[in-house]
Amino acid sequence: MQETSAELLARLRPALEEIFAAYGISEGEARRILEESLLLLVGKQWDRQNPGRWLLRRVIEKCRQSAGVD
Repeated sequence: MQETSAELLARLRPALEEIFAAYGISEGEARRILEESLLLLVGKQWDRQNPGRWLLRRVIEKCRQSAGVD
């Protein structure tokens, strides 16, 4: 059974909060990054072996871009 997006976010919340804090991402920017990432993930109908890992990697990539880290 696959978890819902709400369940996925609840499970990953501590890690996501740490990532956003580490990159100094504002709450609004964090919300934008998560919304865009979840839309992509849901649009692909969870077509990933590990949606949690994919989401964390994408969030880190977007945080690095937003923070200007290469």
